[in-house]
Amino acid sequence: MQGYDVALWLTPFSWWPDAVTFVHADAASLVVVQLMPVQYLRRVSQETVRVSDDTCHRWWDMESSQGEMKCENA
Repeated sequence: MQGYDVALWLTPFSWWPDAVTFVHADAASLVVVQLMPVQYLRRVSQETVRVSDDTCHRWWDMESSQGEMKCENA
């Protein structure tokens, strides 16, 4: 497992993230799937995941419903 820095924006036009955390996961794409249910979030406007080599992955308009994750703009 690798560690990832994660920033979550709950509203689309916010200048600063609403939450910042550190997550262990097998891949950057799995951070999105694992974090939202743990944080009881159904919708996130933007999520940024920074890997230890300083690359960033971003997802927009994430929605979780009944354990499923839908990505509108990946």
